[in-house]
Amino acid sequence: MSSSVGRASASLQTPASGRVSLLDRALTWSSRHPTLVDAATALPWTVLAFMGPPIWVDTERWQDLVWAASCAALFLTLTLRRRRPLAAVAGLLGIGVVHVVTLGTYSFLAVITTAWAGYCIHRRLARRARSVATAVLFTGTAVAALRYSPEVVALPWIERWPVVLIQWMGAGFFCLLGTVARKRDEEADAALERALAEERQRTQEFRLATLGQRTRIAREMHDIVAHSLGVIIAQADGGRYSPDADDARTALSTIAELGRESLGEMRSLVAVLRTDDPRGTGPTPGVDDLEALVDDYRAAGLDVRLRCSGLGEVSGAGPEAASAPGDMSVARASLSQPVSLTIYRIVQEALTNVLKHASGEPVAVTVRGLDDVVEVQVWNRLAADDDAGRRADPHTPDGVAGFGITGMRERVAMHHGTLQVGPGAGGWVVLARVPLRVAS
Repeated sequence: MSSSVGRASASLQTPASGRVSLLDRALTWSSRHPTLVDAATALPWTVLAFMGPPIWVDTERWQDLVWAASCAALFLTLTLRRRRPLAAVAGLLGIGVVHVVTLGTYSFLAVITTAWAGYCIHRRLARRARSVATAVLFTGTAVAALRYSPEVVALPWIERWPVVLIQWMGAGFFCLLGTVARKRDEEADAALERALAEERQRTQEFRLATLGQRTRIAREMHDIVAHSLGVIIAQADGGRYSPDADDARTALSTIAELGRESLGEMRSLVAVLRTDDPRGTGPTPGVDDLEALVDDYRAAGLDVRLRCSGLGEVSGAGPEAASAPGDMSVARASLSQPVSLTIYRIVQEALTNVLKHASGEPVAVTVRGLDDVVEVQVWNRLAADDDAGRRADPHTPDGVAGFGITGMRERVAMHHGTLQVGPGAGGWVVLARVPLRVAS
């Protein structure tokens, strides 16, 4: 794991400018070639062990051969200590045992193997293996020290148990070094894992934000284009088949006016996308524009009645704007811009669907301000063949109105409201309830 962590850490720490210092290059190279680094570390220790004779006794020829073979084994175990930690620890302990048995004393090479064994045990091994290996290490050093006797020890004034304590202190010191190194590695791994988790979280948040932005753009463009093109197509068809030249000119005037309005809305949308200011650069349609919206559809041939209640004065609403029984007046100022836009878009999309699927039938639009919600209802009578209702259903196979209904649901869901679309009251009903404020 250490090598993979090192590679990941090196990739995270690469400067954005592309300039890499010599130290960074060395760290990156070492993380990619751990075995070569371990071999370079093992080489001076092996040379030191090979050139250092037994500390307290003279050796015979065969013991020198054992010494040379042990040095080669030391180099191999230290080189593989990171890739094969358990085998390396077993090899180091085995080298120490061989020297105790063959030389009958504690050689300089055995001192090196004991030190490295303690270090590797507490840095590389897992907890259970670490406990067992530590017990073996301390038991082995005690046995090696207790095998000393006045006949073989050149320092007869040193008793056996003080030697054991000295060996344990030395082994414990290197065990402590290994523990410190292991803790450092664990902290580095944890920090790297946190950094990777944060990077994954940022990536996921960016993807979600991008998806949300694309959805909002698609919804706004659909509402603008679908409404405009629906009315334009209806006006164009009416003007084409009308024998009256004045009617044709009126249709063309409506088409031109609606085209300019749609172009202005599209430019405002593009301007919002090109700037960091979320408020936009132009006016946003809302409840105040419902009467003008209804007039557009009336001009396109729809028989639309608009009734607003509980919202204060709405321009052009006429006497039908009086509050119905049970309605509670909602101050116009209490309608936030997003809520007002949502109400406008729901009415717009519902009328667009009626224009496409039941253009010859009467339509009733009711907007009511209640205690803490605004209720929007658009009702239209179904066509005689009852096919309009089926085609307007977003769940039918052709899915003609699927994107519009989806857009309405998304808008209402942003305010934690509800939307119902389906047959009812002898016709087709779109009923939305938009809260004035989101409950915390």
